Amino acid sequence: MLIPALLIQGRLVLPADSFRQYMKRLQRAYYFCVYGLWGGLAASYLHQNLLLDTLSSPLSTPARLLFLALLGGIIGAAIGFFPSFSEVRAIIPLAERSRFGVIGALLGGIGGLDCVCQLAEALHITIGGGVIGRATALAFLGLAVG
Repeated sequence: MLIPALLIQGRLVLPADSFRQYMKRLQRAYYFCVYGLWGGLAASYLHQNLLLDTLSSPLSTPARLLFLALLGGIIGAAIGFFPSFSEVRAIIPLAERSRFGVIGALLGGIGGLDCVCQLAEALHITIGGGVIGRATALAFLGLAVG
């Protein structure tokens, strides 16, 4: 939805209701970014403590694919929990918020589990590795989980 604006003496002026609505959307996007950041930090912590040693050791291809799928599920669950949990923070009690968070974690886990980590790793290798390959792979992972 476009917000009507007026151009008065070279300055953009928004009507009061439109400005409040715009700021509400901007604030909501900000909170989603912050809680997504917390989810990413939780996912990184879980990855470092649970699967890093296993994935860095020599594995057969089926075992590596299985652990990458597990890693995708962990990342998706962590990233999916926090925004869902925070969206209803002001209107319902903690038990209900936790239920929303768990539902978000399940949906994010399914999104991450669905062979996304394998495709992201293949994309990383196809591009040639390095920082650009890893950044592209992580952007693809975030797109799939989101």
